[in-house]
Parts: sequence; structure tokens; C-alpha cells
Amino acid sequence: MDASLAPDERVLDIWQLKCWMEQEEETEGVKELYEGKPLHATPPYPINDAINSKICLWSGDISLLKVGALVHCTNEAFSDNLQATQRLYSRAGPELRKNLLDNIKSCNTGEVEVSSGYNLSARYVIHAVPPLHTTRFHTAAQSSLYYCYRRVLESCQERCIASLALPVLSSPHYPYPTEDGAHIALRTLRWFLSNSSGSRTLKRVVLVLDTDHIATYTALLPLYFPRTLRHLQAAVHNLPCDLGNACGEPVNPERQIRIIDNPQHSLPEGGDVGAG
Repeated sequence: MDASLAPDERVLDIWQLKCWMEQEEETEGVKELYEGKPLHATPPYPINDAINSKICLWSGDISLLKVGALVHCTNEAFSDNLQATQRLYSRAGPELRKNLLDNIKSCNTGEVEVSSGYNLSARYVIHAVPPLHTTRFHTAAQSSLYYCYRRVLESCQERCIASLALPVLSSPHYPYPTEDGAHIALRTLRWFLSNSSGSRTLKRVVLVLDTDHIATYTALLPLYFPRTLRHLQAAVHNLPCDLGNACGEPVNPERQIRIIDNPQHSLPEGGDVGAG
């Protein structure tokens, strides 16, 4: 560790962080969290100590983490000027941005691109482009956000990445609603660690939170990653009725009906039927 660096500028090995299993249970606001009419007959997510030991909550500068991969939340052209992005570019060195602009060039909304970490203490950087959220296109943004989180996790699986630093994926200009976005993030992560073969590779996920998201994630994490009977009871009362499909993907019944009613639903969007 470089003694010339200020304490808040030194590299932190993510394996030094306390995992969710080791963190003390929050007691403030428990009454509000555990009240209400039951929305589920049984807890949707069982207690799983092996999964809980993989999760960490942390607040700080993601570019300082020593980790297999960190996620860089960006835009399609990699052109945002956010402080977090500028810190990441500065610590990674000029080759990272040069690679993005000269070789990768762009990334579609809801997709990810993976690069080397260069001078960072992360081996890889996963560049993710979350959707712009507007009320009018909420359903489309919801689906896009789910796939953004899912593709981050699948990228770890494909590269046998054992540890991941994952921030909240949300556009700073048209931010996704905090609580709804947290449900999507935690639900997708729980599905991946529970059912995907990638769970055998991914051993630690650090949820990197800023001050705007800490309270929400602290309240919702016990519902998706319960540790106690009280957490299970809270999940029955507080998790949404709609938890998506078997993979945690948001389901839009109206869209399903339109697809089923369309005799050409097996064609790619915009496809034409042959004249034969």
C-alpha cells in the first residue's frame, strides 16, 4: 500500500470487507418493514448462507477496489463527464479511454462491453449502459435495466471472474426510480447466484452504493437475501407480488398477449414474410 496516498485513496482488497453474513442486523425501522398485509403465502427466497456469504454492501470509490471486475456505468458513446468516470479514467491510465474510443467505440443501451482494467487494481472493467428512464417508457426501461444487470453477471461467468464490484446502474440524466431499480438489481442477483452455473464462479459481489441508495438497499437486501426468520417474515409482507419470471425478468402481460396474437411472432422485429 502506497504510504504517499491519503487513506481514502488507497487500494482496498474486497476480501477485507465484511460480507452480508457478518454484518450486524439493522434494527431501526423494523416495525415499519415488518408490518402490512402478507403478499406471499411463503417466503419467495429461502435462507442460503452460502449465497449470503458472497454479498457485501460498501460505500466508496469503486476505482480503488482490488477486484476481479468492476462495473463502469456509462453512456452509449462513453462520453459522460461524471466524477466517478473521470476518477476511473485517471487511475486506469490513458489506454483505457483510448481503447473505448478507438476500438470498442460504442455500447447499446442495456448492453455491456468488457475491457482490461489497465492500471486499476481490477483485472477487468465491465462498461454498462443503463436505460434512460421516463414515465412514458417505464416498461421498456424496466426490461432494459434487467438485461443490463444480467449481462454484467453473465460477463463474469464467461470470463470466470470470481469477484465483482457492482454499482447502482442508473442514468444520471434520467435516473431510474431508486426503489424499483433496487428490486430489479437484487432480484436479478439472487436469481443468478441461486440458479445459474455462474454462481459456481462468482464468489464475491460488492454492491457499491452512494448516499442516495444506502437506505433503500439496506432495507431491501434482507428480503432477497434473508438471514433470519424475521427477514423471511418481512419478505412475505414486503416483497412485490410480481417478482418476474423464473429468471427474475420483468414480465409485461400486455406485450405477451400482443406477441401471441401476432401470427408472425416468430419473425425478427421488422421481418418480412416471404412471397413463396
